[in-house]
Amino acid sequence: MTDVVDFTQLFSETLARVRARLDADANAGLTEDDVAWIDIRQGSFYWDVTQPPAMECARLWDAMTETAAAAFPSSAWGDYLDEHGRTFSLVRNPAISATGYLTFVATQPTLVAAGTQASSVATALADTITFQASESGTTCDVLGVPDNVQVSASDTGGTLVAGTRYYHVTAINLFGETPGSSDTAGTINTNTGRAVITWDPVDGAAGYQVYVALSPNTLGLLVGSTVGTTFIDDGTITPAGTEPKRNTTSGVTLAAIAQTAGIVGNVAAGAITSLDTVIPSVLSVNNFQRFQGGAEEEPDADFRDRILGAYVGSTGGGNVSDYRRWALARQGVERVTVIPVWAGPGTVLVIAMQKDGSPVAQSIVDGLQAFLDPIAGQGAGQAPIGAKVQVTTSVMLDIDIVGVVTPEFGYSLDGAQNTIATRTSILNSLATYMRSLEPGGEVVYEHVQACFFVPGVHDIEGVTVNGTIGGSIQLAAGLTPEVAWLGTVTLTEPS
Repeated sequence: MTDVVDFTQLFSETLARVRARLDADANAGLTEDDVAWIDIRQGSFYWDVTQPPAMECARLWDAMTETAAAAFPSSAWGDYLDEHGRTFSLVRNPAISATGYLTFVATQPTLVAAGTQASSVATALADTITFQASESGTTCDVLGVPDNVQVSASDTGGTLVAGTRYYHVTAINLFGETPGSSDTAGTINTNTGRAVITWDPVDGAAGYQVYVALSPNTLGLLVGSTVGTTFIDDGTITPAGTEPKRNTTSGVTLAAIAQTAGIVGNVAAGAITSLDTVIPSVLSVNNFQRFQGGAEEEPDADFRDRILGAYVGSTGGGNVSDYRRWALARQGVERVTVIPVWAGPGTVLVIAMQKDGSPVAQSIVDGLQAFLDPIAGQGAGQAPIGAKVQVTTSVMLDIDIVGVVTPEFGYSLDGAQNTIATRTSILNSLATYMRSLEPGGEVVYEHVQACFFVPGVHDIEGVTVNGTIGGSIQLAAGLTPEVAWLGTVTLTEPS
């Protein structure tokens, strides 16, 4: 790709060279003993009055270099590149904010108004980002605590040891859990006992949790879960996890948007936990799914590719290049895979993604569908008559990798004892490979192994990809195409 510096061969001037020409012209044809000879040394009157014009001439040479570069879309930048785009009615895509859903949990039915703000917790890798609810909603009624709990203890049929147990039952829904019911005791006289616990159903409950304590009026430990109203404790489950003290079943999930545009808003599930807008009865806020769709302003390189694509490789009649160009012109779409005849003659599958392969928001998919082919095959959109276009986005498949790395001398995974660290290079190599795979492609085990061999790595062993050794992982294709996403990477050195 042509760059500004490529034009400096044509216009290569500096202040020193301009200064040298001025000085040479001042005494052209004269000798130092001539009465017309001018003192050109720095600090002389001549030097002082000619230095500003020399500086301005140097600036003009610089401007000439920029002018030549800006004249071509292959080397233009910034506002100049925007003007080249106008030739084809192309506009640089602006930065957009990530969208997703926030779940608010309260102690009682509570109005959460549009504009309510929450923020993510700052980490070593990311600053705090503020998110704002874009709709209003009221948290649901709290669930009732299960009632009429009955315990039928038996001396046979299980492995419970002799003694009295106190059972508590809670109700759960999408948002949380109720406190436990009152103590209901059951006594077993042998070490082969079991207990059958029953209770009345609770309106709106999605399931129930059963807790057990060995003394009355104490919090129990979780012994099991069920969607019905009967549970059998036969001793096969080790109790763990204390029952809640407060009711967290009054909740509402609302659409929200990041207040900072760009990829910084694409936070992981569970990242947003701080409620910025004070609502006294709201206990907590969280995002149970990752926010997505945030994108940076289209960089020069990507916008330039779209402009150059308008010059070449396009028929306007609906070839693969046309579909890519049409899709990339939509705000929020940074990467596109086009699959022709994916479901038979005349069908086209357009997969819209962010640059790293992650999915775009459903609103972007819907907008692109309406733009390309709102009525299948009728030519009501940009797609030609007869082309049945289906727009979709990607689904991320986490690829978890484990490996034992033997470093070269002077290297280590994390730079211990003044050695050179290799972990970051390995992670970057693996991430680059994952991003190179198209939706519906294959994660090849040997290719993953090859990514380990960055400078400083002598050997590897024990490499597993999603728990397996060898072969490949086939990414799903079709309407829910999977893209490989680097998940948890566990790297160790030989012990």
